[in-house]
Amino acid sequence: MNLKMNHNEYYKIKDWILNSGIQNYHSESQKFDNDFGGFNSWYNLSEGSYPYIYSEITGYGITTLLSMYSRTKDDEVLARANSAANWVVDYAMDDGGGIRARKFYKKDGSDDNYSFSKGNLYTFDTGMVLFGLTSLYCITKDEKLLKASIKIADFLIDRQKMNGELFAFINPITGIIGDNDDKWSNQSGAFHGKVAMGLHKVYEITKNNKYRTASIELIKSVYHFQNDEGRFITQRKDGSTLQHPHCYAAEGLIYMGLKTEDSALIDRGIRAIKWSMNSQLDNGGIPQIYHPDSGFINYERSDILSQVLRLAVFINKNIRKEFDNTSINRLKNRLSEFINESGVQKGGIFYGYESNGKKYTDLNAWCSMFALNAFEFYYSDNIGIDHLI
Repeated sequence: MNLKMNHNEYYKIKDWILNSGIQNYHSESQKFDNDFGGFNSWYNLSEGSYPYIYSEITGYGITTLLSMYSRTKDDEVLARANSAANWVVDYAMDDGGGIRARKFYKKDGSDDNYSFSKGNLYTFDTGMVLFGLTSLYCITKDEKLLKASIKIADFLIDRQKMNGELFAFINPITGIIGDNDDKWSNQSGAFHGKVAMGLHKVYEITKNNKYRTASIELIKSVYHFQNDEGRFITQRKDGSTLQHPHCYAAEGLIYMGLKTEDSALIDRGIRAIKWSMNSQLDNGGIPQIYHPDSGFINYERSDILSQVLRLAVFINKNIRKEFDNTSINRLKNRLSEFINESGVQKGGIFYGYESNGKKYTDLNAWCSMFALNAFEFYYSDNIGIDHLI
């Protein structure tokens, strides 16, 4: 995979991910505690601190590091991926195979719904970790990773409904299985289609058809969330769409469509990204939310910009020409404006805005990983679907 060397957005973000401290990898002493290897959620510039280690994001961290490794063959980068995987397996995985969400550094900053001690086990977070572990296993052949991956995959299958959907969470203390309208991530939804990626990877490794069947049933369960325009409804109580989980659904569809050679899945994923690109703002960005009554909420989030960009570029380069290069270039340029260009934390990606217009000045881990992936897709030749993080 060749990456053009005359563009530096990619290298700025890469340097931040490796050297900023967003991964707990900067101290010899950390090799002996239970934080080593995990990725923090974001860096608070005003306080100079991290709120918690985030298991889902550590899953993305593994695949991000593996994408770097695929180009550089740098053993230190691979060692970082191994440390992230070991943290997840040794400290974040529940005895039943689910992945605990967040390890808060301060008790007064914790949220019981997500905390290691009391929180829920979220199937989406668990699926993102699964994709990271299986991707790493394909390189290292570490049996510890395979054993953990099978256990995680079985946990997910046990939370799959008869219609193929996933329950959103389970509380391991109360045993309560969750699927509610509180927020998009608490309900069964199209975004769970991205979980099919890890399940299918377990099938590719083990050749056990139950994982293939589960992944196909899961990805096809997203169909009824998509309308004729290509838009995925992500909040069922009001029919609205947050483009972040909308893109997760598209990612899962295109990945699974290519893996199973199912053109119907691919076409649905492309329709979803065409809907997103058709919503492009005058500044090149992508609006955050669409509400059927009030239209678009134009506050931007950098993770959404990256998700749309990487799939639009991938579709153009690998499937068929669907998107105008001018529109893609405008989106790339807008994403570049979210890079922090000053100080010791130079290269991190700002999150952007919440839907109520509140601006965050934190440098966000997953937004940085997604942006790195988007610039990699934009500037590289021969990008395969397995490079999706």
